[in-house]
Amino acid sequence: MYPDYRTVVVAPPAKGSALFKNDVKIYKETRKLKGTQAWTDAAAGASLSADYMSEFYSPAFGIEISKEKTPWTYYKLCGREKPRF
Repeated sequence: MYPDYRTVVVAPPAKGSALFKNDVKIYKETRKLKGTQAWTDAAAGASLSADYMSEFYSPAFGIEISKEKTPWTYYKLCGREKPRF
């Protein structure tokens, strides 16, 4: 099961609107970050993948979160199949 991106990403603003112009401005400004660590971190975080979520939150939990080592935590964090014991 994967996240439904339609619930995370809203529809784009109307072309020519103030919101559209602001989106274009932000898009152009963020291109300056391409190739930086901030760019890499943002790209990884945007994926919402189980691997990224596990890796990102492991230090905060103080343990390695994985399907094998912490199945319930992995399931809750990543929204994957329930572990079977």
